[in-house]
Order: sequence, then C-alpha cells, then structure tokens
Amino acid sequence: LWLPNEGDVVKTTYAIVDDHGAQGKANASWTKATSSSFRPYTAISGSVTVTLNSNLQTVESTFEFAAQSGSKTVSLTQGEMKLQGFTEDEKARASGSIVCDFSELITERYESTETAFSLGDDSGSFPAYLQAWSRQFTSKPDLKDYRLSINIAKGLAPGTYSFSPDSKQVRIFFFNIPESLVWPADSGTITFKSIPNFESFAGKLSGQFNFTATVELDDGRVRVLKVENGIFDMER
Repeated sequence: LWLPNEGDVVKTTYAIVDDHGAQGKANASWTKATSSSFRPYTAISGSVTVTLNSNLQTVESTFEFAAQSGSKTVSLTQGEMKLQGFTEDEKARASGSIVCDFSELITERYESTETAFSLGDDSGSFPAYLQAWSRQFTSKPDLKDYRLSINIAKGLAPGTYSFSPDSKQVRIFFFNIPESLVWPADSGTITFKSIPNFESFAGKLSGQFNFTATVELDDGRVRVLKVENGIFDMER
C-alpha cells in the first residue's frame, strides 16, 4: 500500500487508484512470487481506511481493492493491516546510467532516466544484496515505464558471472510496469569491473551484461526478450 503523506490521521479513507501521481489518493499492488518468478498485480480500484500515530509508531488500516496483471484480475477483500515500529529503507540516488538494446518481444533501446542503490534482505532463495535500480520513464501520450534492476549478493567480487533463475550470486530483472510483466534473466552473463561498498554505497558500479528472458502469458504463449549491449556505470 502507498498512502498520501498527511502525517497523523484517524480513520481517514483514501480511494485506491492506478495513477501514482494522483494527489490525495492511495495506490496498492499484490504480487504472486516464487523462487524464480515475480508477477505484480496493480490495483485499479478500491479504498483504504488508515489510522497513523507517529509518536506511537503505529499504523492500522482496513482495505479492499481489485488488481490486474495482463488479462488476469485478483480481488482482495476484508483486508486488515496492523504495524508497529517505523523504519527507513536505505536508498541512495545515483548518478550515471544503465543502457541496453532490446529485441524479440520489445525492439528498442533502454536508456535509464533514474538510477539508485538500495539494500535487500536475505529472502531464503537469495542472500542479502545490493540492488542497482534504474527506470526509463516517459509520460503520456506515449506512456513508458520500464525498470531494470541488478541484484548483487553481498560480498560478491568483481568478475564475470552467469545468469540463472536460481543463482545465488547475481540476478537481473526487467519490468514493463504498464503491462504488469516481469522478465527474470534465464541465461546470459554479467561482468563487474567495479562494485561499490555494500554498506555505504561508496565507489562505482560499472560493467557490461547481456541476457535472455522468457515470460508465459495468460494464453499459455511463451514470449522471449533478448537484451544485448548492456552497460552500467553508476555512482552515489
């Protein structure tokens, strides 16, 4: 759930919409994930009622919403959430870029408009990691919202590594947000010339990559995405 930042509120109800730029509205998503796949469903309608107390560091909410991924829809009802204790994710904006060439399902060049570093916890299927995150965004009428992220296992040394869905060293994901599709790399290689510090993000992340990814659509068809000439050069 993404809520408007209005400070302390008591039983305040927000409409849930699919526009992340809508003022005074909330956003939500539901994700079906396995050790080798990740499929987000974006909320298209619904509502959330929130009570937030910053002194006690508590949040209570009730919610319901409908979400879509491709032609599939999921409905969440009678939702309740109670949280205590606020934390801030360590995330740092970065200068630099990630670029690559798409072919097969998408035929165009990816050129990031935003980049950042963040830290991820051990999930069981992948160890604690440094994430190099990037986004390519253009607004309507030619709406485009792509994300490409590289998850690098903590302590990994510079060198060349192969991609696989169950890799414990490095994984890479491409997200087509408007179509709610995610491609994890099935095969390919990545070469790290340098990797920043996993705690302070100090230093440069640089190197090259290429990979092939597949995704199964609702009708059972398997679509292929090929990524070549990938270059990343990022620094906090």
